[in-house]
Amino acid sequence: MYDKALLRSNLLGGAFTFATLPSAAFMQTWPQGTWAYTTDVGPCYWNGTLWVPSSGASGGAKRAAVDLTAASTNNLAPAADWPTAYGRLILSASGASSGLATVTGLLAGTDNQRVWVMNNDATTTIQFLALSGSSSAANQFDSVAGGLLIGPGASLDALYDGTLQKWLLR
Repeated sequence: MYDKALLRSNLLGGAFTFATLPSAAFMQTWPQGTWAYTTDVGPCYWNGTLWVPSSGASGGAKRAAVDLTAASTNNLAPAADWPTAYGRLILSASGASSGLATVTGLLAGTDNQRVWVMNNDATTTIQFLALSGSSSAANQFDSVAGGLLIGPGASLDALYDGTLQKWLLR
């Protein structure tokens, strides 16, 4: 009935899994913040009451694909109309010669905006530095000490907190 990886992920206490499921109508009670991909809605998350399409866009959220052409990127602005209705950010890193690309900030989102971020690079790890002064305060990431690393093919969940004016990563 449900994807076992999704269930296992949530039983582990917030681990992130992006699973393909048949329909949001069949999924009813999951821990708040659970992410899923359904064939009828696209990327969505459970808000505790219902499945919400990512960033509130009907039929799934817009996607931005960005190539990080420098070893370090500050105040990343993925698209001219970012953050309106975006929920997916696909990154590659052609500018990272050392196998590591760094992002210090992402253009501020809207309160409670959720974005699924995927590292689409085949060989480069992407580092998201926490509270880096290289990016504007409202564009910074607030996560575990130092930040988060996502390897090739891995992903993370970002939530913009309008009160803190920071991206929360997990």
